[in-house]
Amino acid sequence: MTALSGSTLEKILLHLNFDRHPTPSFETLAELLGRYVRAVCWGSVFRISRLATLPTPEARVRPPETFWLDAVERGGDGTCFESNWAFHALLCALGFDCELTLNDMHDQPPECHSALVCHLQGRRYLVDVGLPLFAPIEILPQQQSTAQSLFYKYTLRPVAPDQYEVLRHPHTRSQCFLFLNRAVALERYVARTHEDYEPDGYFLDAVIIHKVINNKIWRFNGRESLSQIETFSNKNEKQVISLSKPIASALSATFNMDVETVKIALYAAHLHADR
Repeated sequence: MTALSGSTLEKILLHLNFDRHPTPSFETLAELLGRYVRAVCWGSVFRISRLATLPTPEARVRPPETFWLDAVERGGDGTCFESNWAFHALLCALGFDCELTLNDMHDQPPECHSALVCHLQGRRYLVDVGLPLFAPIEILPQQQSTAQSLFYKYTLRPVAPDQYEVLRHPHTRSQCFLFLNRAVALERYVARTHEDYEPDGYFLDAVIIHKVINNKIWRFNGRESLSQIETFSNKNEKQVISLSKPIASALSATFNMDVETVKIALYAAHLHADR
């Protein structure tokens, strides 16, 4: 359920604009992360569409092969469980030593967020394309560490044995999540991914899309507005862009997503944006 076929791996590297098979290193990890957030949306569109059109969580869940083919061929997006699972599969296919983790967020049920730990040359790094974090952060035993990305400075602060608070600045919500420094078995991770398609799953009630475009964070949040997109620069400068109608077509063009899938998601989320 995790291994990628050779043909899919080639498609992924082309989609990420890699013309070579990278070898494991911190520099390669950081570059892959940077290319991922520019090529693959964080979002709920494809999950909501699958919830609306497929009968069971087992049918709806996208293992890495399906996730990546969606991303490459139709501009597919995803939230933390599927996207980190897919990124984990890519890193493993390229020879990285990585493990999956389940983590907590403030005021949310346990194990509501996922992330990866990558082992490189005797060091360990927290990696997360499911928030996303825009830079790997080194994990130091019971010590604070920091990492700088284009947009935020991250701090990994120990709060208990093998528990770290992940912080970002500048941001109106500086607390990201509570990283639990322990690997989980693939079976448990897959089960949690299935659970996220149940009625109380996350981000199934509104279309939300984030992507880095031209070195700005572009953000659509259907919970807040159906008529605009916000962008944020690396200086945290905000710009509001009005969307033309039909909304599905505007979102498809902006985020390079399959328009029919966007339409299904908008309708299923009871937004009725194109009516």
